Amino acid sequence: MVVNQGFPITLPPHEYVFWEQESGDCFYLILQGEVEMISIAKARLVRVLAVGEFFGEIAVLLNTPRSLSVRTIDTTRLFVIERSVFQQLFMEAPSLARTVTQALCERWNELIDLGVFSENDRHLNSKEAMQIIYRRIRLVFNNLPPLAI
Repeated sequence: MVVNQGFPITLPPHEYVFWEQESGDCFYLILQGEVEMISIAKARLVRVLAVGEFFGEIAVLLNTPRSLSVRTIDTTRLFVIERSVFQQLFMEAPSLARTVTQALCERWNELIDLGVFSENDRHLNSKEAMQIIYRRIRLVFNNLPPLAI
């Protein structure tokens, strides 16, 4: 379904895919090339991503502004998946929502560092973090069943 619902785009070198603090409704998978993730606010390169890696999931899944800017390094081909596709997937396969929640939970401290969650939440255990993350996902994707933790 993802392959049928998504679409490829090709961007030239040094093109911004999106800017920090923009709203986001697409998730990206790198098919060819590389991108750099940049914190404009902190004026620093955060990381470089290459073929097979993905980005943009935080804004899509948690309905937050983009936490970083992303710019192509060279000619880059991306596969774009819109938020509505995730909603369909989560409705058809609720176990996927749990898997995604667990993956985000493993990045809990990074999500706090990016300002997605409060610094006051850093002390939470993984079960509590999962509940907060899933609650946010359920706000974005209506009608998801409760998560059994």
